Amino acid sequence: MTGISFKSVSMAYDGVRVVEGLDLEVQDREFMVFVGPSGCGKSTALRLIAGLERPTSGDIHIGARNVTQVEPKDRDVAMVFQSYALYPHMSVAENIAFGLKVRKMPADEIAARVKEAAELLGLQKYLDRTPRQLSGGQRQRVALGRALVRRPSVFLFDEPLSNLDAELRGVMRAEIAKLQRRLATTTVYVTHDQVEAMTMGDRIAVLAPLDRGKGRNLMQVGAPLALYDRPANVFVAKFLGAPRMNFFSAVSNGDRTLACAGLSLDIPTTYVGGSALAPGKSVLVGIRPEHCTLGAFDGRPGGFVVSGLVDILETLGHETIAYLSTPIGPIVAKLPAGATGLKVGENATLTLDDRRFHLFDPETEARLAERL
Repeated sequence: MTGISFKSVSMAYDGVRVVEGLDLEVQDREFMVFVGPSGCGKSTALRLIAGLERPTSGDIHIGARNVTQVEPKDRDVAMVFQSYALYPHMSVAENIAFGLKVRKMPADEIAARVKEAAELLGLQKYLDRTPRQLSGGQRQRVALGRALVRRPSVFLFDEPLSNLDAELRGVMRAEIAKLQRRLATTTVYVTHDQVEAMTMGDRIAVLAPLDRGKGRNLMQVGAPLALYDRPANVFVAKFLGAPRMNFFSAVSNGDRTLACAGLSLDIPTTYVGGSALAPGKSVLVGIRPEHCTLGAFDGRPGGFVVSGLVDILETLGHETIAYLSTPIGPIVAKLPAGATGLKVGENATLTLDDRRFHLFDPETEARLAERL
């Protein structure tokens, strides 16, 4: 069993706090993704697992071992960096084998492991080439191969796809996820890209900078769709989803309706009543762009109609993104391709699915209570 545990881990550089009170369990054989904006401590957390940094306080366990003070070479982890960090004068085979040679492994065992990794990563034809003779994707595969041959108990990835173009990132996302499932090795993957997080991870840990997380980094942990459908707070709701969730302010009428800009909207039945939605209670309402449809309410269940001026239209082929200025504030709608009746500078009407509203406390930014 090779899970990873952060127990009240904090980290500061020259008195500047970066990670504060991190408590997190990565399960055995799990693909865990740390995601968040720059400065949220995600790479620092990864380096703490690797032993490249020592926490200011708290403990880190890998499996049953407390590795807080254990040297990196003794932690049985392999790390793939954003920079490929390949030796330019060595061949692909020599780069992959380098770590094993340092550990003085027998030559026949090294050759067997390099051959196995090359077959797994499709590098058989490139073993005699040097890094400068490879594409970016091939260099990334070599960096992966160098980690694979170690056969570690934990894989660590620090934004390994950031240097690749969009198409190649999509290919490598699928390859890394497939490789992790095949090897069934506990993996922690750091990225700022929500698409990578949503498509690759078994679970996601959303982290925030301490000033935006109000003194803590970890905002929410869970399966990708669970976080997308039920974000625990405004930060997670804004970070996951592109375009990001729409927000507008409303006030509870006390009768399971909210008032906003002279309009009345129903509270989803999933939300409990009581003091959280008492009369006069301010509420921050969120709705995702894909839950906004073009046209007025036509009698179908769940509809809150709002009209506004079309500011921007983004035609993406498979869909159209419309940006509107409305009485309740800016609204972004994700609409089908070729949506008719939309012109920049003219008015348009949207129906917001009131069954898909997300309600937050504007002071704490926490999600309001719901029935299970």
